[in-house]
Amino acid sequence: MKWFIPCLLLVMAVVVIWSIPWLTTPICKHPLTNMSAKTIRLLTYNTYLLGKKSRRKRLRHFLNNYLNQFDVVCLQEAFYVTHKLKIIRSAKKMGFHFFAVSPFRYPIDSGLLILSRFPIVGTKFVPFHHKTHIDRFADKGILATTLWVNNQHIQLINTHTQAFYNVNDKK
Repeated sequence: MKWFIPCLLLVMAVVVIWSIPWLTTPICKHPLTNMSAKTIRLLTYNTYLLGKKSRRKRLRHFLNNYLNQFDVVCLQEAFYVTHKLKIIRSAKKMGFHFFAVSPFRYPIDSGLLILSRFPIVGTKFVPFHHKTHIDRFADKGILATTLWVNNQHIQLINTHTQAFYNVNDKK
């Protein structure tokens, strides 16, 4: 009977996370439909928001000093819902009205997040099937999006591969 309450709390936490549809649904809809640009400033960045010591400081530094310099940002290792919410809120204030997140399907999601000033008109997440070591707990994979820029589609892929392998892992 000692296991009942922790299991109930875990189920309730999963239900709460699944009940946030705008976070689990990868596309944020916005009325803008036609944006143009001569150049697109793109950043791919591993946030490394895992270590407890300085993750808040690193996140704050990234949001204050780097985010506004780009039009499209592909983030990796943004694992926690609270971090994603803070990033999305800050990004919206800077004109990133569109975002795509990887779905929460496993104990930890893939940590992928795409922020865009241009409309995201399509998205798809493809999880990796072979997982090993610490990464077997994360639902790593590929977050593919389609952006609408200058009246044409641009395909964008964000991914974060295994942290490490050893000689006994599957090929």
